[in-house]
Amino acid sequence: MCMRVQSATRVTRFYDPDTATIIIPAGLCPTLTLRAVTAAVAELHLPMEGDTPLCWCGEPLTVSGLIPRQRDGEDEHGAA
Repeated sequence: MCMRVQSATRVTRFYDPDTATIIIPAGLCPTLTLRAVTAAVAELHLPMEGDTPLCWCGEPLTVSGLIPRQRDGEDEHGAA
């Protein structure tokens, strides 16, 4: 089973072995999001390729959906 990353408002443990999910706090800035995932990967003894955390299968872990999109001035009335 491939590793997943998800955010939660209340984190009681950083990893759920039943679903192979790394759980990080919601609302982290991009730098802290990557740092939290990297720390979890190190704790789980998963491989890294440079600064990129990898799944057990060797594919990069995707964290882009966890990083809030920056406003670009084109959003209507602040809608995201």
